[in-house]
Amino acid sequence: MQKQLLKTLIGSAIAGVTLAIATPANAGTLHTKTGFDIEWNYSIDQVKDGYSRNPNILNYSGMALAETDDQFIFALSSDLNYDETYSLNDTPYTHGDLFLNFSGEKFQTANDGNTLFAVRFAPENNTNTALGLYEDVVAGTIDGSHWDSLMGYYANGNIFPNRSFGTDLSSPNAVYDYFYSLDIDDANNSNTPLYNGIQSGTKIGDVSMLDVVALEALGLDLAFSSFNADDVFGIAIDKSLFASIFSPGEFELMAHVTMEYGDGVALQGKINIPEAETPPDGEDSSDEEEPQAVPEPATLLGLSAVGLVFLRCKRSHLCDRATRTK
Repeated sequence: MQKQLLKTLIGSAIAGVTLAIATPANAGTLHTKTGFDIEWNYSIDQVKDGYSRNPNILNYSGMALAETDDQFIFALSSDLNYDETYSLNDTPYTHGDLFLNFSGEKFQTANDGNTLFAVRFAPENNTNTALGLYEDVVAGTIDGSHWDSLMGYYANGNIFPNRSFGTDLSSPNAVYDYFYSLDIDDANNSNTPLYNGIQSGTKIGDVSMLDVVALEALGLDLAFSSFNADDVFGIAIDKSLFASIFSPGEFELMAHVTMEYGDGVALQGKINIPEAETPPDGEDSSDEEEPQAVPEPATLLGLSAVGLVFLRCKRSHLCDRATRTK
C-alpha cells in the first residue's frame, strides 16, 4: 500500500509540472494521415547509422507513438522484425527492451531511483525476464551485446558522422546529456554504459504485438518522412496497466530502444492515463493475478520494502515535491 501511494504521488507531481528533461531542439513531428483521426508522433532516425553503412543491417528508421481509447501504441521501423535475429560472426543480435521514463529525470537518475518502466517484446534477446511490461525497473547491458557502452557505438564517428537516436536525441551530445548528464567531452567507455535491457523489475502485465497491416489500419503513415523500412511492427500497451499506478492525467515520457548491436532510437511524447476502473459490486480485486517479481541485482538484495521506498524518495525530487504538497 505504501508503494502504491508513493507512485500515485509521483504521478500527480509529474502531471502537474513541466518535464525536467529539456525538450530537444529538433522535436518529434505530429502527423495525422489523410482519412484518419488518430494522430501519430514520429521520431525519425538516420537510415545509415546502424551496424554498417548498409541501411538494411541492425538499423532503426524511426519510432512513432499514438493513442486509442484503451491503449497507447509504439511503432518501430527497423530492419528486423520483433522476433528476428541477425547473425554476425556466428553471434545472433536483435532488439533490446523498450524503456519508458515518466519520471521527468535524466535516465540514469531514474534508473538509480527505480522509477523506470520497460517492455520486453523481443523473444530472442538475452534479457532474463518473461515478455511483458515491467515497473520498478533497473536497466543495464544485455549479456552478449556487442558494445557495453555508448561511447563504443560512437567510436566510429568519423565513419558514421550522422549517428543519432532519432529526431528527439539527434546528436551524441544530446544522447550523453539525457542518459548520463554528461557533456560529450567528458564521456568515456566507463561512464556511458549501454542501457538496452531489463536487469530487474516487477512484471505488471502483458503487451500485444501488432503487424504493419494493423498499424496502417490505425493511421500509421509509412510514407511519412522515410518511416518505412523492411520491417515495421507495433507494441500495444493497455492504459489500464498504468491507471492503478498513476493518478489520471496527461503524462510526458521519453522512450527508447537500443539494438544488442548498436543502433538506437528515442521518442519524446505524451500519453493520457484514465481513471482506474472500479470493480463491480461483489467482485474482489484481491483475486487479480499478483505481479511477477524479478530478482533485484546483488547491490539491492537485503534492502527491506521500507528501505526501497525511502531510497526512491531520497533520490527523486518529484517525490519530494509530491510529499511537500500532500
